[in-house]
Amino acid sequence: MPEICVVNPDRDDSESMSFVIPSDMELVQEVLQRADEFARRHGVPDDSKTNIVLRELLANAIFHGNRNDRSLNVEGRIEHMGKQTMRIIVEDRGKGFDYSGLEIAIPDDPRHIQNRGYALISNLCKSLDFNERGNRVTAVVEERDAKHGLRNQPELHSLSKAGRAPGENKGKGNGP
Repeated sequence: MPEICVVNPDRDDSESMSFVIPSDMELVQEVLQRADEFARRHGVPDDSKTNIVLRELLANAIFHGNRNDRSLNVEGRIEHMGKQTMRIIVEDRGKGFDYSGLEIAIPDDPRHIQNRGYALISNLCKSLDFNERGNRVTAVVEERDAKHGLRNQPELHSLSKAGRAPGENKGKGNGP
């Protein structure tokens, strides 16, 4: 069975948790459990938006990015940004994709499955950023507004070549 590598999962004072897994969906549940434990230490409730977003990002990285190739890893990081806000970064080893035409609206027909994952993700996030290549995504999730339901217009943009989103201050890390 492939193994998961998690950094800082058990330290109460840690503000981040990093992980590396082979492209194996069987390992996603273990990552989600450890991420839940990390998030709970920072006041985020069980069954959070953070958990849903992380699950969808991992599935996309494994299925679409790495094409289920178990020899390719998926790397990720969850960062506590204060109160109930988390930054989730997931990167695969695939070719990436052109996100510029990504349709992030929730489809009128829920049976329409194309791009449904990113529609869900973007509506649960404060922001959703891609690197230029399209193989790394950074999602910022604010749990405290969960009672307000889905968002209609998430911020969606690429990261600059320097690895920062437009308008983001220098000195903030954006990658695992």
